[in-house]
Amino acid sequence: MKYLTQILFLLISFSVNSSELPMLSDLSSLKWDNRIILVNDVQNEEHVVAVFEKNIIEINDRDIVWLIIKGDHAFTNYPGTLSEDLLNNT
Repeated sequence: MKYLTQILFLLISFSVNSSELPMLSDLSSLKWDNRIILVNDVQNEEHVVAVFEKNIIEINDRDIVWLIIKGDHAFTNYPGTLSEDLLNNT
């Protein structure tokens, strides 16, 4: 039973790792699959995030990926990671 549990754990971890999204380095990779909202250098990012979170059902229904870029920090609903190039070039 112990070995069966370990094998199942390994299989699950492999499937989770294989389903990870690639690092987002260019917004063009989202083209045709998602609508994109890009907010750059906003004064009150907490307020904008709150608006997005309040409308999460509508955002998910429309396959919207939003990014709020402020300096070298980003807030997003993109489930993967963002590359440094994306942050520097957006």
